[in-house]
Amino acid sequence: MNQLTELTADIREKLPRLTTVQEYMMNDGSKMKFGEDYPVVITDIMEYLGIKSVEFAFTHNGFYAYDDELEVWGDFIPIELHSPFLKDQSPELITFLHGLIKNY
Repeated sequence: MNQLTELTADIREKLPRLTTVQEYMMNDGSKMKFGEDYPVVITDIMEYLGIKSVEFAFTHNGFYAYDDELEVWGDFIPIELHSPFLKDQSPELITFLHGLIKNY
């Protein structure tokens, strides 16, 4: 399972509102799943991590966001704001978030 798939599954498990998929037993004994998986967006990750609010700051070095509960130091990894969907984010961000959630 790749990191994006694993990350998405972990988030959907904790945030059941992201799926309406349910398994049903058919007359012949087989099982089928029906429903829809909604896309995971950046704010879902924040909810998963328990981040309730984020403060933004503009500085001469750029634009930063942080919150009081989670401080992350290291390389700057941009979030693609043109699309809120996790699947559209950079591989670097997916790897970072995957590691963050696995150690959370």
